[in-house]
Amino acid sequence: MVATSLTRRAAWTALALAAAGFVGFVALHGERPEAGLDRFESAGFLAGTRPQDVRDVLVEAGGQQWLYHRDTDGVWSINEPPASVEAEAGPRVDQALALLRDSKPERRFTADEAAKMPAADLGLAPPVVTVTVIGVNGSRFAIAFGTANPLGHARYARIAGHDTLWLVPRHVADAWDEVVKNP
Repeated sequence: MVATSLTRRAAWTALALAAAGFVGFVALHGERPEAGLDRFESAGFLAGTRPQDVRDVLVEAGGQQWLYHRDTDGVWSINEPPASVEAEAGPRVDQALALLRDSKPERRFTADEAAKMPAADLGLAPPVVTVTVIGVNGSRFAIAFGTANPLGHARYARIAGHDTLWLVPRHVADAWDEVVKNP
């Protein structure tokens, strides 16, 4: 009986040492996964575009146009001939560009679905706001924003030259409305 008790104690001691060794190994060499959050990645229409690669932004709304030009120092000017912008206008353009780059569209309608939805009912004929982004290499990206969807949380949008219709988060299009209200 004493021998069985010593054997049992030795087994428990060995098991405890093995467990402690395993915990120590994991503590020194193991990796923890991220704390429940994924790393942020841009998923918007301009996801592959760096902010400093945008040279010009043409914004059209209500029959008016505003051409924003960024110089090599990152300072925005407006229209031709260039005039300096208000202190808040440059950051508004930067924020609107960042939202267009970072915010993922909510839904993509197929060409068949879009064909069944009259553009005038969506605020896309004519568009509420049209934004053309021109890169330093001359590349162009143009998107037209329409009205809000029935739920009011997103707005319809169409990329120039494509039949596809998109729903984009409302704050993305609203940022361009702010650029137009305060050029």
